[in-house]
Amino acid sequence: MEPVTATLTKPTIAALALLLAACATDAPRSARAPAERPRNVLADIRNEAANYRADFQIELIRDAAIIDAIEASKQAEMRGDRVAAEAALRNALDDPEAKQRYAELLLARGKAAEAERLAREAYEASAKLGEWCARSWLTVAEARLLQNAPNGAAQARARVPECKAPQVDRY
Repeated sequence: MEPVTATLTKPTIAALALLLAACATDAPRSARAPAERPRNVLADIRNEAANYRADFQIELIRDAAIIDAIEASKQAEMRGDRVAAEAALRNALDDPEAKQRYAELLLARGKAAEAERLAREAYEASAKLGEWCARSWLTVAEARLLQNAPNGAAQARARVPECKAPQVDRY
């Protein structure tokens, strides 16, 4: 068999070079949208409920052990240790604030049904005014959203304005 020889003309070489160059370039890339930060449901609930702080607070007379449990839970949460924050509250669930805090922590873990139940119980045992009232209803609303109950969530959210404490006239 005889070797095959081919003669390449300048236009053929130029066309081949263009084809190879086209294969070597990167396709234009579309700009990627920045990754959306995950929502911090606890911060959202607490920030919105802060709007319902009143000029006065109704404070319960608490056992020292409950005060310590709530404080230990706060400290654990500030360290980012939600497991320890939950554990600190487990024996203090007779207190409405401790129960509400525990409900929020459960909600953050996706335990919506239990979080809703505890938030409603916390509301029933509370003064039904102010920030803690709002936190309870906002927790119920978020729990219902997680349970695919948007109408129930809207009903719970509609209860939040009822938590506004009356204006105190000062003379």
